[in-house]
Amino acid sequence: MNDTARDRKDERRQQLIDATVRAISKQGYARTTLSDVSRESGLSRGIVGFYFDSKDDLFLETMRYLADGYVTIWQTRLAAAGDDPAARVMALVDADLDPRNWTLDRTAAWVAFLAEAKGRETYRALCGATDERFQDELTTQIAALIDARGLDHLDATRIARTVSALQQGFQYDVL
Repeated sequence: MNDTARDRKDERRQQLIDATVRAISKQGYARTTLSDVSRESGLSRGIVGFYFDSKDDLFLETMRYLADGYVTIWQTRLAAAGDDPAARVMALVDADLDPRNWTLDRTAAWVAFLAEAKGRETYRALCGATDERFQDELTTQIAALIDARGLDHLDATRIARTVSALQQGFQYDVL
């Protein structure tokens, strides 16, 4: 397959994933069909079937796309923050609130996936792994800040959990 064909394939695949986010946002998880995704994407129903074996396959890839985007944003911000522990903690806090992750469509889709995670092990594992990666990094950076400031009486894990809980409440409140 040449680069142009591969690029077109990647573009169509992404077009279907973006359409899935919009369709779930509009109709909810359970009511979204492959025909809805087809209509939302402007591509034929056959194209949807060509790229994804099933609704479950498309939805799992959509969830992975949302999770990967979230991780990419916080990793990029963290890398740009340099070595200062306070700047690294703030980079994570800012990344967690990045508006690219928290559009109405993305938030609605992510919440729908979270609700489905209770009954779907693959979703639960992906959500858990994504959250755990962020939480571990935030805890690590807060621990480095505590160490740098000589505040050994503070508990990095407790602070990180509190920051995460506050951010989650803020994310959903501003929408």
